[in-house]
Amino acid sequence: MNAVQTPVSLRLPDYGIWVAESVHGPTFRMGPERHDFHQLYIVQRGEVLLRDERLSSPVSVGAGSLWAIPRGIAHQMEDSSESILLLACLSESLLAQSPPRASLWQSLCTGRRYPIRPDSVLFSQILATMNQILAEQWQEQPGHAVLVGAEMDRLLVRLARMHDMPVGNSAEDRVARVIALVDTQFYEAWDIDRAATLAHLSRRRFTTLFRESTGKTFNDYLTRVRLGHAKALLRGGQHSIPGAAFASGLADVSHFYRLFKRENGCTPGHWIQQNDGKTPSKLGELPNRDRGVIE
Repeated sequence: MNAVQTPVSLRLPDYGIWVAESVHGPTFRMGPERHDFHQLYIVQRGEVLLRDERLSSPVSVGAGSLWAIPRGIAHQMEDSSESILLLACLSESLLAQSPPRASLWQSLCTGRRYPIRPDSVLFSQILATMNQILAEQWQEQPGHAVLVGAEMDRLLVRLARMHDMPVGNSAEDRVARVIALVDTQFYEAWDIDRAATLAHLSRRRFTTLFRESTGKTFNDYLTRVRLGHAKALLRGGQHSIPGAAFASGLADVSHFYRLFKRENGCTPGHWIQQNDGKTPSKLGELPNRDRGVIE
């Protein structure tokens, strides 16, 4: 990848999102610019000096940091060493289509201390999202615009929720953040290798610290969280047993039944009757022939 010395021109597609990657040479200079779209700068490597008309003095933005620039705001940038940046551009029409999306973006532009510095776990997720969007842009497979939009929304939500995560960057802190992610994103395809990678730890070190923190293995903890969510859904009376299993990240209903019975000593249907007197049929449970499970 060749380093550039001046900014590249950008034109957003009709669906309103564009992600670009740029390697800046040590003499990169950008004059004052204003754009009719919104920008999120992500410094993957190196350090840049950023001037923003909202601030009285330039700010140094180092690796692992982000900077949100609303449309129409004058800004400029210069590098003292080679750096790698990712840039996400969002059109005004994209934000206008969804007030919740616009609110998420606004939360990044106001009331925050700049630059935005996510923890290492979240930053890894941000890079993964940006790389996926870059791949989708290049391949242009059917539905790529929809997927790009969904991934960008997901990124905005994660950044907006950043203040809810544990702080600090010790190994123990990083494990705590992974635990917080599991607690809220239990429905995703988790395994111990993914969790250890997010914590930037070896599998063995992560396993040790995770057990010290929770008293459980990673898989046992994940199962407990998923089953707890499934029981909450079933207690609410609005989900079938297969539906509650799927929503909790356990798509294999037979496996869900086995885990549930091991954890609670009875099948989900019997647990419902014991806890609030409702029969599975009242919960809209699918017939046995449809769900493929016989109690």
